[in-house]
Amino acid sequence: MTYDLIRWASLAAASVSVVRADTVYFQNDDYSQGLLGPAPSQTFYSSNYTPPAWNIVVPPSGPLGDGYIFYSPGGLNTSQPGAAIFDNNGSLVWSGADFGRTFTFQPDTLFGESVLLLWEGSGTAHNGHGEGTILVLNQAYEPIYNLSNHRTTSVGHADLHESRVTPNNTVLLQAYDPIQYDLTPFGGPADGYIYDCVAEEIDVKTGEPLFSWSAIAHVTPAECQTELGTDGTTEDTAWDWFHSNAIEKDSKGNYLINSRHCWTTYYVDGSSGEILWRLGGKNSTFTLGEGTNFEWQHDARVNETTGHISIFDNASNGKVNNEESARSLVLEIDTDAKTATLVKEYIPYDKEASQSQGSTRVLENGNLLAGYGYNPWFAEFDADGNILFSVQFGVAQGDASSYRVLRGAWEGKPTTSPSIAINNTIAYASWNGATEVALWELLGSNADDGSDAVSLINTTRSGFETEVGSVESDYSYVFVQARDASLEVLGTSGVLNV
Repeated sequence: MTYDLIRWASLAAASVSVVRADTVYFQNDDYSQGLLGPAPSQTFYSSNYTPPAWNIVVPPSGPLGDGYIFYSPGGLNTSQPGAAIFDNNGSLVWSGADFGRTFTFQPDTLFGESVLLLWEGSGTAHNGHGEGTILVLNQAYEPIYNLSNHRTTSVGHADLHESRVTPNNTVLLQAYDPIQYDLTPFGGPADGYIYDCVAEEIDVKTGEPLFSWSAIAHVTPAECQTELGTDGTTEDTAWDWFHSNAIEKDSKGNYLINSRHCWTTYYVDGSSGEILWRLGGKNSTFTLGEGTNFEWQHDARVNETTGHISIFDNASNGKVNNEESARSLVLEIDTDAKTATLVKEYIPYDKEASQSQGSTRVLENGNLLAGYGYNPWFAEFDADGNILFSVQFGVAQGDASSYRVLRGAWEGKPTTSPSIAINNTIAYASWNGATEVALWELLGSNADDGSDAVSLINTTRSGFETEVGSVESDYSYVFVQARDASLEVLGTSGVLNV
């Protein structure tokens, strides 16, 4: 992808929070200070979507990873929460706002086909869980599978934290099950309640679980780093002692399961469910070397090529800041010597702890992409830890946020029609999710069905919405057609009376 510097606008101070289509700010202090609103957004003539407007604080200074940016903007002041795909220029590619607020959202491959996975449901404010389903979308953005868990008492309710395709074309998800538990060892009632975090691997065609792992069956709440407090007296206030937020299955058939509240990543046998080792926490199998500590972490992953473990270290839970700044960590573990060594740490541009959410992914080209969760930032680093690209999509913690920020290849082929709108005799065109549009053609006709149309203007696509040109002509009706790089027609809009 190229970087359209012309559209990186360093705008003058103004008390606005909405800007026109495809506007991206560039190292804009007014944006960072909140003078443009807590979470500036874009508007379009041809679409009702209002995605975030970016402030690019570190422009690209080296080769970035391939593909688009996938994230799920939300937060207190985000105009339109939901899944979103952006290009490196800050232009919207696809808005999934019609699916509502989501958290886990990513591109993947299932049965050899490109798919999107996203969570759809309702969140639980008390402990940051969710109850819903994992949708698998095809390249037309249509749900082809609707997956949920089977283990919990709330049957059919998958949690918002995880969705991931395994190498054997199954899907990983998790759930939170409130169960009764004796909490007297922790200062609570004998008839108290805790959440049992349940990790499952699901057969997507049958919807049946192939593997189910219960945290409380294998881990004692004594490993927890968060206090019981006043929780645990009812199902609605069950103690969230474990708080799983990431699951991964490796080539050996075992699972990496991350516990935020135990400060531990567990490596679990894929047959028996036995814990093979613990990384971090009170009972770490490994001696942690300098700089390898982490607290309240997210997104623990294993790199099958190097064997390294990558983790997003939040350094905070919103009540206690254990370190000055959130970090992305890459660790080397020696299972024979029982040691964990820091390979590299990646420090964000804003150097702040992040009280929730967050992601760390090592890309195929060796770069690392970090999303800062509750803090509305993401950054891409080179292998040496230098920031290559950093973006702000809101002002303060909680104003805007994204559970994860990922990068990946995607080709969208929507079956919807392109959109056309006219403002002051100028035609504008867009097509949500269409990645292969290279050119927009404006056509005129004197028939209300667009028959016998004549080509009026051809305009190269520029961003999510393209200003195609003037509709002033001898024709009463106009419409647009989207064409690819070979000039094949991909889609045709409805007809407008001018």
